[in-house]
Order: sequence, then C-alpha cells, then structure tokens
Amino acid sequence: MIPGLAARRWDMINTGMFYTEERAKLMYLVRYEEQAISISVPRGNPRNIMKLEDLAGLTVGVEQGGFEFRRTQDIAKTLEEKG
Repeated sequence: MIPGLAARRWDMINTGMFYTEERAKLMYLVRYEEQAISISVPRGNPRNIMKLEDLAGLTVGVEQGGFEFRRTQDIAKTLEEKG
C-alpha cells in the first residue's frame, strides 16, 4: 500500500495501519489508537494463560511485518533473558 501511495497511484490508505516513526517520515498518519496485542486462547483457557510469562516455551502465531510481529519478538527476547 505504501509504495502505491508514494507513486501517487492513490491519494490515501483507508485501512488499519499502525503508526511507526518510519512510516510517519513517508506519509501523514493519524495516531488514533494505542497499539496493543491481544492473546487468543482455546475455549476454557486450558493452559491458564494470564500473563506474558505464561507464554514462555509456547508457540504463538502473528502476522509478519507488523507491530504484532516486532512486539512478539521483543516479548520472546525478554522471556529468554529471564530463562
């Protein structure tokens, strides 16, 4: 989407796009929400996941390239450093 905007193929991007400093240098962005990650678990939460530390050693899935991917990488690094 961003290359199309830069090439003037369209005038705006009207979809969810997280604010980053890098993107703000390329185009005008509106900061209208805080960025967050939600964790979905199976019905009944059988592993009793209540906090980030409960994810240690588990496999999680996120969309690559977005805020969620970078944030999940940061969380994984922090958990690894804690052992």
